[in-house]
Amino acid sequence: MRGRGRALVNGWFVARTSQLSLPSVSFAMAATATGRRGAVDAGTSSASSIVDVKRAEARANARSEALRDGQIAERVRAMMVFDRNLVKAHRDRAAFLQERALKTRPEQPPDALLDELARRLLDRLRDIKRDFKRIVVLGGACEAITRRLLAERKDVETIVVVDLSKDMLDFVQRSVKDTPQRSDGTRVEVIYVQGDEENLPIKEQSVDAIVSCLGMHWVNDLPGAMSSARNALVPDGLFLSCIFGGNTLQELRVACALAETEQEGGVSARVSPLAHVRDCGSLLGQAELSLPAVDVDIVTMGYSSPTELVDHLRTMAETNAGINRRPFLPRGTAIAATTMYEKSFPLSDSDNQGIEATYEVLYMTGWRAHASQQAAMARGSATVSLSDLQKHLDGKDSQAKS
Repeated sequence: MRGRGRALVNGWFVARTSQLSLPSVSFAMAATATGRRGAVDAGTSSASSIVDVKRAEARANARSEALRDGQIAERVRAMMVFDRNLVKAHRDRAAFLQERALKTRPEQPPDALLDELARRLLDRLRDIKRDFKRIVVLGGACEAITRRLLAERKDVETIVVVDLSKDMLDFVQRSVKDTPQRSDGTRVEVIYVQGDEENLPIKEQSVDAIVSCLGMHWVNDLPGAMSSARNALVPDGLFLSCIFGGNTLQELRVACALAETEQEGGVSARVSPLAHVRDCGSLLGQAELSLPAVDVDIVTMGYSSPTELVDHLRTMAETNAGINRRPFLPRGTAIAATTMYEKSFPLSDSDNQGIEATYEVLYMTGWRAHASQQAAMARGSATVSLSDLQKHLDGKDSQAKS
């Protein structure tokens, strides 16, 4: 929107908890908008019409009250896969590493892989011939998505960046500068919200699109998070996401499994569990998103060593955050895993030394239901049977041959 500044909303965050405890939630509700004229009330911006921190707080309080029941708490604990506090810590570290990379190479994006996957995801948005004025950027590669939206979209007026990590939000804010604008010079309002994908602080039917690049695969309740995203969309609004799939880092899984078996006589989870292609369609269906579409990319990266691969995973905030992870890797196992990785998965280019790493990227597209969307006809409404159609086609084939 022309002439508007930026809104910074310190929403809510997950407090520190131990691995065996359930996450508790506290809230810091400060809302300011910054611009050339200094601090102003966030109520004057689009924050008040999109961001709903109070409702997220009420949901979190209701959840905390329900968890006072020991049986409910035990069932919830059994369903938790990821340590969300560790996910936040990883994103804090990634914000530091990405900003350091940007200062070192200001002419390049902070991370080449995140930038490339953001480009591929937004290519799908470019193929849709309609305007998306209000867009939520949800976790993951939020810096790359926000930067590219400003540079490539001619229709965006408001961007809401939601992330678990305040450090990451601060990095994105510094990256897009004090006066975010589109390539045509039009000012864009950018709202920063510290919040959780599992309890989205966005009002219902308030945004045109939600874009999440590599943010949703660290969520414990993925169907619930996608349902919350659907609720935030206006009718005929777009949900667009990509996550890492189950075949990601298959080389690292194999090397660690072989090394642990050799050194320790067993295997542990060294890579976080990830979804597969068949799961994505079910997730879109459970979230009641219409016109679902799923497609897959395989990206192969080259690294000079397994150590460089691990450093890159830290930069992307993609290191293991599973609750059942082992807290450390014995030195002997680490050396064995490095040796097996280098021996089993060298670079395909024989002229260079190094290793390969595979990333499977799953893209999910879905829409909030609307009367204008095409829909399948009711069961039993067909007027021609498939058997009659097949006979008709067989008859045409016979005539063509004669």
